[in-house]
Amino acid sequence: MPKHRSLRFRFPFRGLLAAFVIAVAVKAYLIWFLGLDLYQAEVTELLNGTSFQQAAARILMPDQMTMWVVDRYDWIAEQVTTWRATLATGAEG
Repeated sequence: MPKHRSLRFRFPFRGLLAAFVIAVAVKAYLIWFLGLDLYQAEVTELLNGTSFQQAAARILMPDQMTMWVVDRYDWIAEQVTTWRATLATGAEG
């Protein structure tokens, strides 16, 4: 006979953590792709908008964790560039 399981409602910590990690990764990619100056100009423009835009701007402001991820993107880009150069010289020779 199957066990009776009680229904539990718990806070979805895993989902919240996944959303946070994805948000930081996307924000870091935008900073890396657009450049910090343009990204900050866009965030500043949001700060001058509606209350919803101001709230979004406060969330999208660059922080230390995001900038650390941007540095990792720089490292990955260097590795890919080096790998491509190695493949190009290997194909020529």
